[in-house]
Amino acid sequence: MSKWKNQIISLGVSMGIGLVLGVGLLLAFSAVLKGREMPPVLLQPMAFLPAALGALASAFIASKKIGENGLVYGSICGLVLFCCFLGAAVAAAGLPLGLGALMKCIICVLCGCIGGVLGVNTGKKLKF
Repeated sequence: MSKWKNQIISLGVSMGIGLVLGVGLLLAFSAVLKGREMPPVLLQPMAFLPAALGALASAFIASKKIGENGLVYGSICGLVLFCCFLGAAVAAAGLPLGLGALMKCIICVLCGCIGGVLGVNTGKKLKF
């Protein structure tokens, strides 16, 4: 298989894993917080955290598998996962785009970059 094809497959698999992780964390947070009074100031970080951790995990796995260009692949993973979460939020609640969406985008891309750098700079390459 060509190198380019291998990289695209690795990105797709890792983004799927990151998306499943992010949605799972979001569901877990909502189950824990169900029926509880929560200060509004804490709701936004609780919504950012699953997407950020999903982007971090996705970028880590992708760059670990590919073995190079951690910042590039990490930022791609973070941006794609942000678009998935944003699309779901707009479809489900019709939320307008604003400063919160921009902050979430920046956080996801930064977490993706961190995960990409960590993935490239730790140990051996993954095989799947």
